[in-house]
Amino acid sequence: MRISVSKSKNAASYYIVESFRDLSGKVKTKIVQKLGTEESIRAEHGDVDPMIWAKEKLAEALAGRDAQKLSSSRKITVTLNEKKDKAETSAVRNAGCLMLDSVYHEFGLSNICEEIHAKHVHVRGFN
Repeated sequence: MRISVSKSKNAASYYIVESFRDLSGKVKTKIVQKLGTEESIRAEHGDVDPMIWAKEKLAEALAGRDAQKLSSSRKITVTLNEKKDKAETSAVRNAGCLMLDSVYHEFGLSNICEEIHAKHVHVRGFN
């Protein structure tokens, strides 16, 4: 996210915008929040520099987005404490791979990767 200033001959408007890629891979921008014109910002918030005020609002928006990402994320912890023989012929040697394989299929990561690759062919590493 970033600050965008749109200037006309009568006013300068401040926006918080975000850039993203559409399904065809083209870069697009969308307005996240309209902060107002230079005059309205000075009228509402006193005699402050509108760009400095806009950067503070951007920092608040980024902090809110990061907090939202943290609240929606999950952490998985796996502890393997067994002491087993890890010789070349041992069946326990590659047991960690089996556990990760079951998690991979349980969460449907293969399907997710296929969908990402189908929608975003410009992104590498999902096929």
